[in-house]
Amino acid sequence: MSRRNPTLGLLIPAYIYPRAHESDPYPSLRNWTPLLTLLQTHPTIPTTLILNPASGPGPSPLPDEVYAHAIATLRTTCPHVTLVGYVATGYTRVSLAKAVEEVGRYAGWRVGQGVAEVGGGGDAGPGVTQTLALDGIFFDEVGSDEAGKGYYHTLAEEVVRHFAGRTVACTTPVVIHNPGVVPSGPWPFRPAAVTGDAPGWNGIAEPIVVVSERKAVDYSPVSPRIAALDAKEAEGYRVMPERCAVILNRVETRKMAEDVLTRILMDDRVGWVWFTEDDQ
Repeated sequence: MSRRNPTLGLLIPAYIYPRAHESDPYPSLRNWTPLLTLLQTHPTIPTTLILNPASGPGPSPLPDEVYAHAIATLRTTCPHVTLVGYVATGYTRVSLAKAVEEVGRYAGWRVGQGVAEVGGGGDAGPGVTQTLALDGIFFDEVGSDEAGKGYYHTLAEEVVRHFAGRTVACTTPVVIHNPGVVPSGPWPFRPAAVTGDAPGWNGIAEPIVVVSERKAVDYSPVSPRIAALDAKEAEGYRVMPERCAVILNRVETRKMAEDVLTRILMDDRVGWVWFTEDDQ
């Protein structure tokens, strides 16, 4: 089987609190034990983890000590994993100022609660330095038409401003858009004729775009989504599989996951996949 993008990566929403119960002794991360085991067991699989403490970064400048310990654990035991923070945009209904503020708050997750930045000289344990720094932002509820282009370009520029030179698991800041469909306008795809950094993106790679969000039972490698992506290329835009993701809901059994994965491996338009048992 030949795919245009031979590597399939995991896009994982880590939306549950790391500690299972408040009575669990610190630093218990019982809710994240299966996740940590998965990541530590498969270090060669490209993986991006979406962190979402409180439908965003929460009101405090730093995550609480349990969440901070979980991030530090990820950084020290799973260095291959890219970490991004969750920001909801409400299809541009969230004010740009609020979305920008949340990007900045995630960028402030550098050092805290006894956790030292890498190379910062602090100590979070015997001979261990750790960091809370993230690698970028996952924007949810993204508008799919040209009307939101300026809004999302501004947010991308804010990600660059805050995260450039500070990423840990990658060289450039990561931006992920989730419209759930192939955008109707040309953005955020880059013109194929443009080399280097396209105007408007200011030093970041093209965003990863969630081009399909649906129930797993409805997923097909042959769909209108493919025709829409082909049309983008025909219009002169570069649509790289490694920049396209799908979110598949209601994956309720191991067999269903295996069946859907087989279908995804037939789909050379997909570079990232997110499975969930839930409706979203």
